[in-house]
Amino acid sequence: MIRFKPFTEKYDAVVKSYLPEWKLQVMGTAMMGTDLGKCRYHDKKIWVRHTLRSEKEHVRTVAHEIAHGLNSGHGHDNVWMKSFFTIAKELA
Repeated sequence: MIRFKPFTEKYDAVVKSYLPEWKLQVMGTAMMGTDLGKCRYHDKKIWVRHTLRSEKEHVRTVAHEIAHGLNSGHGHDNVWMKSFFTIAKELA
């Protein structure tokens, strides 16, 4: 498992580079349920599960949620998918 502070600092900066007014928060399983990440439009926060285990899982989860933040209302359609793959490639 990756330590929270370096993870939070690194990926909060990534989130802000795409969504300047947004914030990243690491959350426990009680708040996350089975989700690895959540995009919260109403308070401009991206939540990620504290049990993410690898850098690859972090990149995918953060990219996934940033793509949702950039493309509200698109679910997992082609608009969202294009954003996700672009962001994931930039972060890799």
